[in-house]
Amino acid sequence: MRRILLTAILGLVAGAACATNFTCTPEGGLTTEGAQFEIRPYLAGWNSAGVKGSWDDMSEVRPFRIMNGEKCLFEGTSAWVNDGEAVVGDIQMTCVEEADMQSLSLAMLIPLTRNKGKEWTADGQTYTIPHNGNVTTSSYTVPLPGGKTLTVTLDEPTFCHAEDMSQWMDDWSVRIGAWQSRHTFKKGDKVTWKLRLTTTDGITLKRAVEKTVIQEGDAWTRLIYHKDIVAGSALDFSDQGLQDAPAGKHGWLKNVDGRFEFEDLPGVEQRFYGVNLCFTANYPTHEVTDVLTDRLVRLGYNTIRIHHHDDTWGKGDAEDLDRLDYLLAKAMEKGLYVTTDMYVSRGVTWRELGIDRDGQLDKDLFKSLVGCYDPAFENWCAFTKAFMEHVNPYTGRAYKDEPGMPLLSMINEGELFMGFGSKQKDPLMQQCYHDFIGSDEELTSGTKGYQEFGAWLEERIATRCMGYMRDLGCKALLTNDNNGNDHGEGEGATPLFDFVDNHFYIDHPQFVEKSWRLPSRCANSNPVLSGGPGLLKKGLAKGFSKPYTITEWNFSGPGRYRGLGGVLTGAKAAMQDWDGLWRFAYGHDRAALVDDPMQGPGYFDISTDPLSQASDRASVCLFLRGDVTSEEQLDLDMETGVMRLNTPRTCAIFAPEGCHTAGPLQADISGSPATVCVSTLDGRDISKSRHMLLSHITDVQGDGTTYGDAARTLLLSWGTGTLLEKGEAEVRLTRSKTRRLKVYELNTSGERVRQLPVKRTRKSLSFNLSTENPDGEGRIYYEIAYGKK
Repeated sequence: MRRILLTAILGLVAGAACATNFTCTPEGGLTTEGAQFEIRPYLAGWNSAGVKGSWDDMSEVRPFRIMNGEKCLFEGTSAWVNDGEAVVGDIQMTCVEEADMQSLSLAMLIPLTRNKGKEWTADGQTYTIPHNGNVTTSSYTVPLPGGKTLTVTLDEPTFCHAEDMSQWMDDWSVRIGAWQSRHTFKKGDKVTWKLRLTTTDGITLKRAVEKTVIQEGDAWTRLIYHKDIVAGSALDFSDQGLQDAPAGKHGWLKNVDGRFEFEDLPGVEQRFYGVNLCFTANYPTHEVTDVLTDRLVRLGYNTIRIHHHDDTWGKGDAEDLDRLDYLLAKAMEKGLYVTTDMYVSRGVTWRELGIDRDGQLDKDLFKSLVGCYDPAFENWCAFTKAFMEHVNPYTGRAYKDEPGMPLLSMINEGELFMGFGSKQKDPLMQQCYHDFIGSDEELTSGTKGYQEFGAWLEERIATRCMGYMRDLGCKALLTNDNNGNDHGEGEGATPLFDFVDNHFYIDHPQFVEKSWRLPSRCANSNPVLSGGPGLLKKGLAKGFSKPYTITEWNFSGPGRYRGLGGVLTGAKAAMQDWDGLWRFAYGHDRAALVDDPMQGPGYFDISTDPLSQASDRASVCLFLRGDVTSEEQLDLDMETGVMRLNTPRTCAIFAPEGCHTAGPLQADISGSPATVCVSTLDGRDISKSRHMLLSHITDVQGDGTTYGDAARTLLLSWGTGTLLEKGEAEVRLTRSKTRRLKVYELNTSGERVRQLPVKRTRKSLSFNLSTENPDGEGRIYYEIAYGKK
């Protein structure tokens, strides 16, 4: 049994005292601004166990359970009360099923972002972290955003583990009471944490779960989402010169001094911006493909990534193969280049590897076995040969000879740490490790042997797989290792690659009870306050000798800040001279490709989320069109959470509220946080343009979406359809001329709905925007046009 006393002392903010607000979580924890206390259970191999809380119980003492899938390992209760001076917590757990745990602790998560060494920032403040690693202590002082501090006082010296979490998220954590190594709990074992939280400036506590249900009404209006774009409308980007059809017309893509060039266009740098298609979205009918490829061109993309396609393709159904062939041929015909991976999620049985065992391998296990078990490598080779030598009847070329498919990855997210639990438990993987290390030492994460084995696997997979592709005659640029930390110049296996690839997500769902099942959590916090995603701040990922791409990225749903993701990502990627971006994803199935009024936003698909689709307009302009040219054009105010972008052809503002200016754009935002972005469509600067597109982006949620808290961090159920959060903005554009400029409200297909009244001066044009028009319909887009255009 462990007894822990926490005493929190939070300072004054800007010289003014204000009460610190604490809120209970259903999973037995506690949150306040800038810190989160949560029970963190990890099974052997650092696989997360779920904490199943009580979503409806409003009582002082609420039950929770720690789950391994459907099996309950611990039963517990949490009790939080305000005694007038402090919040007093009592968390008790009893083991009900023997549990092999890597760690069980009460974790403090502090949203800080590392700059260098021990320096971290939050809300524009710079802090020095005491240490990372293990310590046994009776006192711990940590920084909080806004210049506050939190002091943890323990009633006796207690083991704590502090860790830099920036490689996974923008957090620094302290695990209090963590076991220093794996520990097996027996049935009946008890764990207790007792906490006392005080502040010098008053305290409040919300104990009840506050459900939030998104419904059409005072705060939300109905938005009709049309996926297809009217030709010639302001939303049709097909005339922006972003595609050069057909794909492959300029020969093979090359790495020239760390950037992409086509062999027949020397000296002309190439960038790619597009979307992922997943699972059955890669196998639409020919009729849907014709519509889809036209739509993707009008949205401004010049590339697609086919993903999670390999299981269906490997089954060899003639109709499915024909559908993918037709999709890729049509995409390339219209100027959309293609990238993919040779292994993503294809099912492989044990017997295919010559092992007398029922069922399929875990997919992450297969990825690692490709590097250390010859039958797995041979299986990978067989599929790769079949796919690359397959002749597309609509082009007459094998995929290995297809310059319209110039970028390929060997294995998607194949690093050793991915799905490590399945690998650590498997005897075949353990034997591969024993053969490598030369002893019977157990394969355990974090050890020197683990690190050496992982590095050897990455190098061996890259060398063998890329070598096999070259033996097949493939001329595409090749890469691997696209989801990890070692992607800078000369790091990891990157010297072996033709280009370097990576992935990143903001607000990627964290599943509370069971993987890919509700409920799920996301931070849902303003990323501007921390300076943006860690990868976008790193500035070291793009080296001097290799082109750099991100084949998966997203500001995931249902996070409310995904509207600013397009501006922030497109601008940062351009500033750091990245070479390709693929939003994850456009759609995960065929149904996502066609209009359906019941479809609503999910975690990733922009085909069902008009908010993310609108934010992609900014990415296309800033990154692919090249509107951003220098770091000075983007301003992130980490004290106020306001973002300002000022380029000649695109200006944007994100703000929670208030009047803000970015070059010739001024926006007074009210009602709800919003991104206001204006881009020219005629090649001129904003001050002289005669044709512009303006978007006013708040939030989009499905009708009936339900959260377990007011901050909308705990998602309990998805809604249907699309509701737009109500908000207003008074916009002013500074111009050399304003006469004859008109402002039109657009629907999501680009059709003009009505003309807005404007105010003119000699040097400015002003107008008022509302996400709900007088007819009660939601609006995101506006066209500013000269004369009759």
